[in-house]
Amino acid sequence: MNTIKHSLMLVLLLFLMALGKASVGQIEITEIKNMGVSALKETNSIIQVSWSAQGAPELKHVSFELSLEVTYADGFVEHSQAKAPGSARTGRFEVPTLHRSGNQPAAEMTSFKASITANYSETTTKQVSL
Repeated sequence: MNTIKHSLMLVLLLFLMALGKASVGQIEITEIKNMGVSALKETNSIIQVSWSAQGAPELKHVSFELSLEVTYADGFVEHSQAKAPGSARTGRFEVPTLHRSGNQPAAEMTSFKASITANYSETTTKQVSL
C-alpha cells in the first residue's frame, strides 16, 4: 500500500512539473530593421528589434535580454547586448555603419541576427489531496 502511495505521488509530481513547463511563454522576433544613421554619432546606425511575447495569464515578463550580431561584408562580426523592461516589445542598438580595418575599404553591414531571452516570474497555486 505504501509503495502505491509513493508511486502515485511520483506520478503527480511529474505531472505538475510538466504542467509548469507548459506555462512558459513564447517569444517571436517580428522584425529587425535598420532605422538609419544615429543622431548622436553619424558613423553609427540604429538597428531596431521588435518582438511579441505571449504566455499563460500567471506569467509576468520581468525583463528581456537582447543580443544582436551584425555581420559586415568583410566577414567581421559585431556583437551588442541590451536589456529591456518586461513591458517593452522593441529594443534599439547603435552599431558602426561600416567596419574599417587597416588599409582595407570600409565594409558595409550585410546581415543581422537577433536573440531574446525573457526573464519572468510566475504565480501559481497548486493543491494536492491524496
